[in-house]
Amino acid sequence: MLPEFGQHSVHVWHLRLDQQPWQQHIALLSQQQRQRLESFRGEDLRRRYCVCHAGLRTVLSLYLGIDPQAIEFDVGEQGKPSIAEGDNPSGLTFNISHSGERAIFAIASRRAIGIDLEAVRNVSHLDGILKRYFCEDERIYCNSLGQDRLIAFFRLWTCKEALSKAMGLGLQMGLDKCAVCWGDQPYFTQLPEAYGVNWRPFSLEAAPGWIAALVIDDSLCQIDYFDCAAFF
Repeated sequence: MLPEFGQHSVHVWHLRLDQQPWQQHIALLSQQQRQRLESFRGEDLRRRYCVCHAGLRTVLSLYLGIDPQAIEFDVGEQGKPSIAEGDNPSGLTFNISHSGERAIFAIASRRAIGIDLEAVRNVSHLDGILKRYFCEDERIYCNSLGQDRLIAFFRLWTCKEALSKAMGLGLQMGLDKCAVCWGDQPYFTQLPEAYGVNWRPFSLEAAPGWIAALVIDDSLCQIDYFDCAAFF
């Protein structure tokens, strides 16, 4: 049973994508999603897509009180999905991210929200990426961690990505436009005035080997964690 979902609540759901047999979840997808599923080459890609989107529908149905396959989505100009207004009288908002065999969902109410999950892995041309998308203080922070430089990189990168997703801009935002400082919790030290001033990043609990961040348009945030396996 879900705890109370209040004005400042954010529910974060973790989902493993390496489920077998995965085909049992196809019935939860919309017709459009089933068509897209068939367009993927390779069973692993189809499995991850199916489990991820069927899991999201299952989670959203817990809040909306309708069947998972009946949920309809709208898509913004930059591709950010939202629940169709007719299915969503409570103003539920969500965002989704996946990396490798893990996915993560964030659920809030009447608030812009973005989430990013990254598996810690080698990154080619890391120095070039740091120079292109990171300010001097961010580069100093990453390089100060020595062997943990990749962890530092993904800590900051997930915050930037989550902000771009919260704003619904995708890569159009330009990840070099914002700067992140890492402390007990991260915070933005540089944001264009046009982005607004209330964006707040949070470091999230994630499985070993993954790093996740959340960005929401308010500093008041009560985060609770759930495992989709209990419901899906």
